[in-house]
Amino acid sequence: MIQFKVNPDGQAPYEVEASTRDIIRWETSGKDRSFQKLMNNMRLNDLYELAYHASVRQGFFQGSVASFKESVDLEFDEPEDADPTNEDR
Repeated sequence: MIQFKVNPDGQAPYEVEASTRDIIRWETSGKDRSFQKLMNNMRLNDLYELAYHASVRQGFFQGSVASFKESVDLEFDEPEDADPTNEDR
C-alpha cells in the first residue's frame, strides 16, 4: 500500500511496505484515526508510525516508536489516489 525507504543512522537502508495489517495497527493505536483521513491529510508523524509498524513486523527494527523516529530518515512517494473509478469511462 505505502512504500518506504528507511535510512537508519549508521546502517544500510532498507525498504518496507506498510500493508493493511500495519495500517490497522496504526488506526487502533490512536484516537480518531482512519485510512481515509490519512490519505486526505498526510502528516509526517503518521507516516513514521506506519513505517515503524511495517519495520517491526518485517523484522527490520526492534525498539520503541520514539527511538525509531529519532534514529531513521524516511523516503516515500505520496500514494496514488485510491479512487477505483476508471478515468477513461
